[in-house]
Amino acid sequence: MITCWLEVEPSNKQTKIQKVWDISPEPVKEYQIRLSVMDTKNVPCEDFEGVSDIFIRSYVDDFDKKDTDTHFRCSSGAGSFNWRIMFDVKSPRENPLLLVMQAWDFDLFKSNDYICEWTLDLDEVFKNVRLTQQQVVLNKKYYDAFLKKKMPPGTKLEFRDSDDSFLLTTIRDEKEI
Repeated sequence: MITCWLEVEPSNKQTKIQKVWDISPEPVKEYQIRLSVMDTKNVPCEDFEGVSDIFIRSYVDDFDKKDTDTHFRCSSGAGSFNWRIMFDVKSPRENPLLLVMQAWDFDLFKSNDYICEWTLDLDEVFKNVRLTQQQVVLNKKYYDAFLKKKMPPGTKLEFRDSDDSFLLTTIRDEKEI
């Protein structure tokens, strides 16, 4: 079974009243994602001393991974960074626009330990940016109005009352991180 739509237009139809529809693919444009990693909470301590040296690795594409500085000797799971990261991306694109943020435990003499990961699907945000040609700030008002119903199951965003920053949480071993 096939469902389709077809229309045949004369090639000389260029009047103001009746224009030929442009069905060419949407052009690929360059965009910039600006991420500020402010802090973490409830990140599990991975070292045997009961502390972690936390840093956050984030990426949209596997080849463009960027790390924050390291919050050393964290025993409470609360790391403070205030780190700005920028990603240059093109949209529309074939693979989904997923912002991946990973918490790692920095180790000097062996490989770093993976702690946990958060993934934020940005496809709907980019649809809005491409449609409106306007900047989008992911804040509570925008999230509640446009994104909440469209986010994948399990995505949990909590917004701080005082600003536009959000807390992205994940579940690991039945603990909220």
